[in-house]
Amino acid sequence: MRLFAVVVALAAVLSGRGGEAWAGEAWADDASDTTLSFLREGAVVKTFDRAALERACHVATVTIDDPYYGRPKRFRACPLAEVLSLGFGSLDDAAAAGSDVFFRARDGYVKPASIAHVREAGGHLAFADADRMQGDDPGWEPIDRRQLDPGPYYVVWENPAVHDPNHYPWPYQLVAIELASYARRYPHTAPEGLPTDARCSRSAASISRKVERDASVSP
Repeated sequence: MRLFAVVVALAAVLSGRGGEAWAGEAWADDASDTTLSFLREGAVVKTFDRAALERACHVATVTIDDPYYGRPKRFRACPLAEVLSLGFGSLDDAAAAGSDVFFRARDGYVKPASIAHVREAGGHLAFADADRMQGDDPGWEPIDRRQLDPGPYYVVWENPAVHDPNHYPWPYQLVAIELASYARRYPHTAPEGLPTDARCSRSAASISRKVERDASVSP
C-alpha cells in the first residue's frame, strides 16, 4: 500500500500535475441546488433532490462524534446503504464486481472508497443540521478550517473510532456518487502489476487531501 502511494506521489510530481489526477471537473457552484447524481462509469443513471431523497429513504436524526467539528453533532440523514440502493439498485457482490465508489464534491474533489466499506452499517448521508435547520433551510454550520458550507450532502459515520476517517469516506459538499473501475477511472495512477483496489486508492488519495483541503483529518 505504501509503495503504491509513493509511486502515485512521484508520478504527480514528475508530471507537474500535483493533485489534479484526483480531481474531477467542478460542478455548478450553486449552494441552493440539492441535486445528487448517480453515475456508472461516467454516465448519469439517476438523480434525486433533497425532497425526493427524504420521501424515498428512512430519514432519522443521528448523533455523530464528528471529526471535523471536533464534537458531537446531530444531523438529519438517510442511511448511506439505502441511498446507494436507491441510486444504483442492488449492490450485491455480482452487481458490484470490479467497481469502486467515488464521491464527488462540488469543487471537483473526488474521494474513492471500497464498496465493502460503504455498504457497512453506520454510514449516513446527512442533508441538514438537526439543531440549526429551519424549514427548507438545512442550517449547515460551517465546517473545516476554511469554514465551508458542507451542503448539500455530507457523508458521516457512527463511531469514528471504528469508522476511521482515514479509511472511511467523510466527504462534504457532495453532489455525485459514481460506481466505476478504479483502473479505468485513473489509468495513470494504477501502475501495471500493482493492486488497484480502493485500499490503495485511499492511500494515494490521502496525499491529495492534505494538499487540496489542508484538513486536520483525511475523510
